[in-house]
Amino acid sequence: MSNKNIIIIIIVVVLIGGFIIFKNRESEKESKKSEEEKADKIGGYCGVSDIYLSDFGTFDELDFESDKAMICMGKSITKDCTNAEALVKTDDFDLIYKVLGTNTSNCKVRFEYDSPDDEEFFNVECPVSGLISSPYFQFKENLYTYPGTYANEFLVTVMDMLDTYDDPQATEDIGCTLEGGD
Repeated sequence: MSNKNIIIIIIVVVLIGGFIIFKNRESEKESKKSEEEKADKIGGYCGVSDIYLSDFGTFDELDFESDKAMICMGKSITKDCTNAEALVKTDDFDLIYKVLGTNTSNCKVRFEYDSPDDEEFFNVECPVSGLISSPYFQFKENLYTYPGTYANEFLVTVMDMLDTYDDPQATEDIGCTLEGGD
């Protein structure tokens, strides 16, 4: 084989290798863009929130605006109550968080928990308007600016009402329904 043929083969191999590298980079860019689009979505399955897993520091240090599942849930609530679902993982249990309704006036949030051994479960469903007007709801300003924090406030409010305040009448007064529990 002549030097000329070897040079041509090397050039072809380099061009093919460069093309393959270019295609891989383009594919990675498309994949990253697709993930970013999923993070900006509204409704449907919002993914998994693992912000409550161990070693998160203090509650004040949590950044719900970096939690894509919570952001999606918050946007689903504020955008005419688009049905959505996310899984919230903690060290002790997994909780299904749902947004239900067809518009802002009938929007509800629902939290479902089933223990792995099927000995304990609860489902609580509350109207968004009732939660916002309750004295337990703290995040009443900038509702649309911080969708992740907004979505988390519903979770915290309901859990506080069920646990800390232990007042079933309070949840009923704002229109919540509770199944299961202690």
